[in-house]
Amino acid sequence: MGQLEERALRNMRDRIFDYSDDKAEQADRVLLILKHRALRSRPVTKQQTGPFSGLTCGELRASGTCEPDWF
Repeated sequence: MGQLEERALRNMRDRIFDYSDDKAEQADRVLLILKHRALRSRPVTKQQTGPFSGLTCGELRASGTCEPDWF
């Protein structure tokens, strides 16, 4: 997340309870946009694999098996 988004988020958090009803709706929309941007900018982490199969959830789903089948 860039400095502009961080500053906007910080300002909204500081003033969120001071907003009128119509501004609160606008603030909700802006917070949702900032949340999506923050999630999009996060680095992709390694997907968790099962302890028995070593497969990810998507790979297990594609193979038609579940983790206990590999035990």
